[in-house]
Amino acid sequence: MSVPPDTNDSPRASRNHWESLYACDFFAVETLGMFGTVRIMVFFVIELRTRAVHIAGMRASPDGAWMLQIARNLLDPVDQTVVDTPGTTQ
Repeated sequence: MSVPPDTNDSPRASRNHWESLYACDFFAVETLGMFGTVRIMVFFVIELRTRAVHIAGMRASPDGAWMLQIARNLLDPVDQTVVDTPGTTQ
């Protein structure tokens, strides 16, 4: 079964969903602590339509449980869509 060429149009799909496209990643911040340099990992979300950057959380050693909580904080509890303004977590 082949896919018709007009249904696999990435630019059109991007335009259709532009209001709800987000990207996320980490960046590192290094700071001096009492015992030397400490690397803090900052997880951020970019709203592509407005290019607004939201800090979703920061932690010295992010793990799976922390990331799961960040994902829960970013999703609306009722319909599981991205909330308008992600909050900051610890």
